[in-house]
Amino acid sequence: MSSSRPSRIQRQLGASASGMLMLLIILILLLKVVVALLPTYYDHYMAEKIAKQLLIDVQSQDISAEKLCSSLGTRFDINHVTAPLDHFQCSRDDSGYAINEDYEVRKNFMGNLDVVMHFSHRLENHAGAASH
Repeated sequence: MSSSRPSRIQRQLGASASGMLMLLIILILLLKVVVALLPTYYDHYMAEKIAKQLLIDVQSQDISAEKLCSSLGTRFDINHVTAPLDHFQCSRDDSGYAINEDYEVRKNFMGNLDVVMHFSHRLENHAGAASH
């Protein structure tokens, strides 16, 4: 008894239109997440890199905490870093320099849905070595 109907495997040759639409929606949402978050995380990475290098550069100098923060702001401007400088606290004691960062960035994701990214870190320079 041979049937002229094709088997199920022969009929199903690819994804259905609704399956492709769901895949497209998921890919668009993932791309939206990357576009929303990546610039902020890159900005934070650059801010931390600049602060670490600044601590290395000032280890042999005798400058005040205010001058350290001023230099940090100048380097942020040169490198087009948009991290909020007022949330970076510079301090100095007998053991060396320290830069504390504690800030949040709120980005509109979609409609009334926001994404909040919180960054908190302490960079220190003790006895001639920068550490975190």
